[in-house]
Amino acid sequence: VINLAGGTYVNRPLWFCSSGTAESPITYRSADGERALLVSEVFSIAPIRRLGSWRFDKTEHFVLENISVRNQAEGNHGAGGIELYGVANLIVDGCDVDISGRDINGDNDGIKLFGANNVVIRNCRVRSRMANGIMAWQSSKIDIRNTAVYESFNGIQAAGNQFPAHLTVDHCTVYAINTYGAINAESEGTVTVTNSIITQVPSTVIPAMRGNGSGDYNNIWHVGLKYGNGWNGKETGIGGAHDIQTDPQFISRNPYSPYFLRIPHNSAAAKAGQDGTYIGAFPPVARPAPPKIVEYNVQDFGAVGDGATDDLPAINAALAKAKDNGGGKIIFPPTNKFYLISDTIHVRSDWIHLYGPGATIKLKNGAGRMDVIAVGIHVPGIGPGPVKPVVEHIKVEGFVVDGSYRTQPQARRGNNPRGLWSGHAHFVTLKDLRFEDTFCGMTFGPGSRDCEAIGLTVTDWDHDAYGASGRGVDGGCTDIRFINCRAVNASNCVKAWEIEEGAARVYLEDCEITNLGGAGTGYYVRHHAYKWPLHVDDVTFVRCTANNLSGNGFIVTTTPGTTVRSVKPNLRTRNVRLIDCQTNAPVIIACGVEDVLVQGSKFENLVSIGFETDAVTERDARLPVRSVTIKDSTIQRLKINAQTGNANAELGAKYHADYEPRIRLENVHTSQPPEIIGTPENVTVVEIKKKVTDTAGNNLLELVVDNQPRSTIVVADDADWWQRMAAGWLQEYVDKATGAELPIVKESDAPEGTLISVGHTKLAQAAGVTTDDLKWDGCHILVKDNVLFLIGRDSKGIGREDPSPEQLKDWFGGDPWRPDRIHANEKADRAGANGTCKAVVTFLEDVCGVRWFMPMKQGIVVPQTADLSVAGSFEKTVTPPFAYAVGSFLYGSPRLNPAAFANNFRYGIRLKTFGGHSWYHWVNAGYFKEHPEYFAMRDGKRTAEGNHLCTSNPEVQKLLLEGIRSEFDNGFDWVQLGQSDGWERCECEACEAMDNFKPWDKDVHGPDWYKWLHTTNRNNPVERIHTVHNWIAEQCAISHPGKTVHYLAYIPTRWPSKQIDKYSPNIVAELCHDIPEMLGAWSEKVSAMTSYKIWWDMSWIYGHAPDATPKEVADEIRKLRNHGVIGFFNGGDGHNWGLNGPVYYVLGRLL
Repeated sequence: VINLAGGTYVNRPLWFCSSGTAESPITYRSADGERALLVSEVFSIAPIRRLGSWRFDKTEHFVLENISVRNQAEGNHGAGGIELYGVANLIVDGCDVDISGRDINGDNDGIKLFGANNVVIRNCRVRSRMANGIMAWQSSKIDIRNTAVYESFNGIQAAGNQFPAHLTVDHCTVYAINTYGAINAESEGTVTVTNSIITQVPSTVIPAMRGNGSGDYNNIWHVGLKYGNGWNGKETGIGGAHDIQTDPQFISRNPYSPYFLRIPHNSAAAKAGQDGTYIGAFPPVARPAPPKIVEYNVQDFGAVGDGATDDLPAINAALAKAKDNGGGKIIFPPTNKFYLISDTIHVRSDWIHLYGPGATIKLKNGAGRMDVIAVGIHVPGIGPGPVKPVVEHIKVEGFVVDGSYRTQPQARRGNNPRGLWSGHAHFVTLKDLRFEDTFCGMTFGPGSRDCEAIGLTVTDWDHDAYGASGRGVDGGCTDIRFINCRAVNASNCVKAWEIEEGAARVYLEDCEITNLGGAGTGYYVRHHAYKWPLHVDDVTFVRCTANNLSGNGFIVTTTPGTTVRSVKPNLRTRNVRLIDCQTNAPVIIACGVEDVLVQGSKFENLVSIGFETDAVTERDARLPVRSVTIKDSTIQRLKINAQTGNANAELGAKYHADYEPRIRLENVHTSQPPEIIGTPENVTVVEIKKKVTDTAGNNLLELVVDNQPRSTIVVADDADWWQRMAAGWLQEYVDKATGAELPIVKESDAPEGTLISVGHTKLAQAAGVTTDDLKWDGCHILVKDNVLFLIGRDSKGIGREDPSPEQLKDWFGGDPWRPDRIHANEKADRAGANGTCKAVVTFLEDVCGVRWFMPMKQGIVVPQTADLSVAGSFEKTVTPPFAYAVGSFLYGSPRLNPAAFANNFRYGIRLKTFGGHSWYHWVNAGYFKEHPEYFAMRDGKRTAEGNHLCTSNPEVQKLLLEGIRSEFDNGFDWVQLGQSDGWERCECEACEAMDNFKPWDKDVHGPDWYKWLHTTNRNNPVERIHTVHNWIAEQCAISHPGKTVHYLAYIPTRWPSKQIDKYSPNIVAELCHDIPEMLGAWSEKVSAMTSYKIWWDMSWIYGHAPDATPKEVADEIRKLRNHGVIGFFNGGDGHNWGLNGPVYYVLGRLL
């Protein structure tokens, strides 16, 4: 064993050639408790290298252990980090390799193997900024495990051709491969990948997993093109049968954090591996508790806020103190002037909250072109350099930020100054800020992840008000949200919003742009020019407006301009959505953009598709789009370039294929017919409220023409009652809309011609239309040939039987306000998922325009039309966000009214609900006479009052277990498990010994109940219930795998257990107190959560409380979804539809 003392060794490489033996290998390692760092400043010298030829001799039986390697030198055909030529029987364990110099040929790999066999690379971190993380030639039996490869040009590569290599990759994480792929096996080489996370590989040119490889049980997330040709032995490449695609929820993406790329216990990757193991390089861990946040007042450090004193030293002193404490809240009290600063305020440590409602920060006149506030660090793009640190959990709130831009030197040097710059920063929140007199207002730059701007205003800026930019790093700026942000009153600016290269998953909601001069563009989605593939991917605008602009309202493009510089064929802008947006300025959508959706929007000017200006004077093959859909929108004027396109600006280009644009218009209202230049067949027009002519000719499936049926509804010969009911709804509402009654037949009697297949027919099976890819009660609506398929995921078996006439009796005697309250089949609560009902209702809404504002005649709107048709290419999938969304008797129980499905009150599972309180049903007061010991001891006596149980009694535990198992045996998927309402604790010695819970007593705990709730109660939960209920769930997981215990988190169980680190994975917690603190506490311990909202139990029946407003409902539903809640119960009977129907409707549309 050769121990390397801790320290940095510059240009002192570890080169070797001696072999050990199997019994006594040679080990090169850092000394115990120390870390050796080998640094090369010469591009041709690898810090670690085996000397000798890979052809003629070998070095065998040695170990490299716990050594750090750096090489930042640049050159051509440079050396990597660890170069191992001609080696065998080698272990590389716990090494940290960072190779960051630029190499034109990409030779400086992190770990390079040539002529190697029987090598294990484990527990390593590898980064090669400009080359491969791990590369192998002419090598076999290379085992890579528990290793993270990150921020590399290419991840792991096995050579092929005359130098094939054979690799296995298990329990690894390949992250931020922002240029090429994650895993590649060249022909003749092989790679097998299992139990690994492949994430942030956004290229759509080079697949993440490609070549002669195979894999399964992997998590593929934020990947532009998942599988390349040959993967898993298929010509087009397919994933493994057990691959998942979900956010691994890394605790930290900061390479300097001990939690870098680690996953929490509640990550989907924590148990999705083979045999239930974790996926990724590291086993799951508990999230670290946030530091105790201490408040630091900048005035205590000498800040004055008088507009004359330089307050920067005092602010920096407060930041330094907070950093030493692990975080802090930096408070800027408001003054009648402002806090003057002479340089940038840098936030470079975690858990910092800059807080200044009413306060102004102003950059000193003449200080220079600089940011006012900088969170994290500036990164110049994809260039070389060591790994950059990341700051996390930052909040900036309440300030006015004055950049004094027009008093600064105007000669451009270095970076363009911002009011606030955030880069290489994660979990950043900017809230209630106002930016004035800046070059750019604020930007989320490269390295930004999970950042949000809420309630910001930018005014009087010069260039951009807001930005989201990966700036040269594909996928380098992701999961960005702008909510209720404004860009207003800039007399001479370039644009308001810029979302550019490398940005992905950017979301804007309720944002506003008003009164811009100069170039004056509103929302700009585009690229600069780059040589390598870059993307703007997954951008959504919801209810965003742009008015009174000198430029365009929206521009969605790939590369602007007409110069050679702008022609970069591999750049892509895709998956852009404009939902319910509005502008009175022109709109441009051009240059090869793909999968752009405009829906519900109002554009009061020219919309150009495939043009950069109103008129095109010369043919430019870059301009046509790839695919754009506009539906349910109003556009003043529409001009479409339907000519053939080519990303290289030259039709018939050698390396870039021509493409035909695909433009689809559905229910688009214009003041004049669209002007189409090029091939009309590339444009499909569908008008559903009045008869229109399709420019493509005969690509419409006609269902009703001139009030006469042209189609037949078909159901399976063995269709159940619910599917037949759905077909009946379709027939009823098409008749109401058109006056044509479509016949309903069994498919064995189906005629020739146009058919509407409802449910699980043989027609659907033959056409390959299945519901295998759907969850809960999702559905598909699509056209194939002459058949419209309406099909959803439906439960089978019990609860699907035909009810008797008596069971369908309207128990409210035809009351027009309560036609939904029907008794129905006593087993109908076990009907479960009814996705086919949802498919029919969705079709009636989207195609026929039907709306169920209320579940009675007065609230149903059915537009009238003589003709009904659907596009031959129509296809829609509905994926419900909740497993169930129900609400007392709002739409009846079971749901027999289409209004319930339209407004998303439905079950996607078979749920046995007891209102949460199931103890009554399995151990009730009837036991008391013979078994008083089953019940709680109160004041020294056993009592059945309230049905409170002695949970330490093994017989009680057994009865509860038998009760819940019996409900699973009855066919339910989920069964609620919860204590009796108004719970009172058992005071017997055994129960009291299980926890330290004591109810709130103002004489003991003080008058502040809320403080008790968040301190004493949270720290002393009722373990006597938690431990028993968790044990019951564990036993059910054994006896009834796949079933779910719906776990009541209410009053005594409102806070999760302190003794249970992770609840049984078959538990879904039902929270009745969904404040953020409780949502956060439970999310760490259970696989999923649902919510029981008690909004209307009393207020709408007796008028004892304020009514919920539409905004309150909307805010609450969004909050629940943002916290990962998957089920929703709304307490309340649904009275007073006349006044409160709009609130119900808003609630339903958000579910």
